[in-house]
Amino acid sequence: GIVVQVHGNAQNLTSHIRNLGWITEAGYDLACFDYAGYGLSEGKATLNGAFKDVHSALDFFSERSRTERIPVFFWGQSLG
Repeated sequence: GIVVQVHGNAQNLTSHIRNLGWITEAGYDLACFDYAGYGLSEGKATLNGAFKDVHSALDFFSERSRTERIPVFFWGQSLG
């Protein structure tokens, strides 16, 4: 399966990914993304932009779950 990390908006994914290393050790793939304007992502950081990015990730990984018949879990932190 896949665990998709939806991190808070205080920092970028490099600050939050360290807490989830155990997921890959348990045999799951870990997907992470930064919102527009965070980390190396282009665009401007806005709350509406972050919500759009989260919805895009939900759509993408939900479709992947259906087509590949694998479980997908969303791990929210803070704003996530």
